[in-house]
Amino acid sequence: MKKTIIYTLVLLLQLSMLHSQPQEKPKEGNQWTGTTDQKIWGLMTIWAQTKFAFPHQDRLREIDWDKKVQEFIPRVIEANDLEAYYKTLMELIVFLRDSHTEVIPPWGRFTPGYDMPPVEVKIINDKFYIIRTGDNEELQGQKVFPGTEILEVDDGMPVMQFFQDNVLKYHTRGPKHADEAVGVFYLL
Repeated sequence: MKKTIIYTLVLLLQLSMLHSQPQEKPKEGNQWTGTTDQKIWGLMTIWAQTKFAFPHQDRLREIDWDKKVQEFIPRVIEANDLEAYYKTLMELIVFLRDSHTEVIPPWGRFTPGYDMPPVEVKIINDKFYIIRTGDNEELQGQKVFPGTEILEVDDGMPVMQFFQDNVLKYHTRGPKHADEAVGVFYLL
């Protein structure tokens, strides 16, 4: 457990040093320029830290970590902006299926410009239910109440498909129950 936490902290520290916070003045040499060298360096930082400190070495052999990282090189190079770059790195880390290992972009866990509605969702038997809402006129006006099942999001996409394609693709904790418990946090 201690090695897992240390590994996670080292990986996050390494990546945070690679790219400065957008709202802060970039430090010399840490500014995101999107060069191929910079993209590859970030990918190799993840590869090296994982090889060095990831506590589940058997999992690295199961997924063939070296080969998996090599498969991501073209995708990392093709990333056309910082958000696409980090999403690609997040997709790679998901293969580790470890609750203490993730890539957190410089802007944090949520992409700027997206809202977090005061709604709590729970998955019960593969169905998504609203179990709690904030006391909010907008939600009440849209008839969003506890007990409501969410069937579709994003203009008609089935919620389970959206969850798999847009949440679990970037955020995983390992077992299904953990993916569901943490994943609904990113759903809306």
